[in-house]
Amino acid sequence: MKRYFPYLRGKLNELMALRDLSEEIAESGKVIPIIEPVRNNPNTRISLDNFIEAAMPFLLVCNPRYGDFKSRASHQVLYDEIIDPQLAEYDNWIPALQLFSDTTVVTVQNFLELYEDREVAVVYQGFPANQRTISALSNPNIVHHAFV
Repeated sequence: MKRYFPYLRGKLNELMALRDLSEEIAESGKVIPIIEPVRNNPNTRISLDNFIEAAMPFLLVCNPRYGDFKSRASHQVLYDEIIDPQLAEYDNWIPALQLFSDTTVVTVQNFLELYEDREVAVVYQGFPANQRTISALSNPNIVHHAFV
């Protein structure tokens, strides 16, 4: 089955548009949005609750490059304040790791360890230059490879 993976930054208008279409997206089975959360605010939490209620599948970027969650320390905040409390019991989302040319093998391994019991995805913003990093991407838990 062919699928469409639209890439959206989790800004107000993009999240509102997804909320309006969440039931249709869930019913189609052909669209899986990739969401890069950029704000740590109630709108993000309300949107995720809506996606869960509609049973909408989505990929959530766990290492955002922009906004409130862009630093490594903020990735932990994203996990502690949004992913763990809101998404831990929801099976229809997939954690996604953004890869860049300078992504290290340690980054990939840490991500895969954190989500070792889940299917995960990789979103390529660039292709890793390190062969060890590339080799780590052959993990069977990686179910989607999306190239931006």
